This record gives sequence, C-alpha cells and structure tokens, in this order.
Amino acid sequence: MAIFSCFTLYRVWVNPESDSVYIAIINFCWSSYYTAYLLFNLSLADMVQTEAKSIGISAHKTINLVDDDEICDKLLLLSNQIYQRTPVVSCKLFNFDASLIFSTLGTITTYLVILIQFDILSGDVE
Repeated sequence: MAIFSCFTLYRVWVNPESDSVYIAIINFCWSSYYTAYLLFNLSLADMVQTEAKSIGISAHKTINLVDDDEICDKLLLLSNQIYQRTPVVSCKLFNFDASLIFSTLGTITTYLVILIQFDILSGDVE
C-alpha cells in the first residue's frame, strides 16, 4: 500500500490533475494510517522484549535479597529461561523488531525506484 501511495504522490507532483490530486491524498492518508498501526505494533513488541530483560535483571536482584533456597532456585530458573529464550513477537512469517522497519523501507524504496523508471520510460513524464 505504501508503494502505491508514494507512486501516486510522485505522479501528482510530475503531472497534476484535479482528480488525481484527491486520489493521491486519500491514498496517502490510508497509507499513513496503516504505517502508524504497524509502528504502534512494533513499539509494543519492543516493549515486550525490553520488559523481559528488565524482569531477568529484577529476578537476579531479588535472588541477592531472599534467603529461602526454594525461592532462589525458582527465581534462578526464571532468570535463566528469560536469558536463554527471550520472548520474540512474531506472526509466524517474520519477527516484529527493528529489522522489519528497515527491510520494509528498503523494499518500498526499491520498488518505488523501479516504478519511477518504468514511468519515465513510458514517455508520460516530460
């Protein structure tokens, strides 16, 4: 969706028409909405990973304060599980992390450059 909205903005900038300006604005608004939704989900996934690291640190600090061996063993087990298997938010196809943002931006840029090159070669742009 972002590729199409960026391309329509490019087309309006190169060849403005009254109807295409409104369509480009609507496409850009919808694309901005979905981009904000994606960034919100990515920030939530980052918060989950940060909180898991914080829980591991808190468990180690608690181990130093507690005298009961059974509680210390359970806290140590929890800390080791968090350290060895940090929670990862995914949708079975890809992980929600910072690399998703950069790969998405790279893909959008690549396809947008290809679309602009084909549009220039078609002869519609002066």
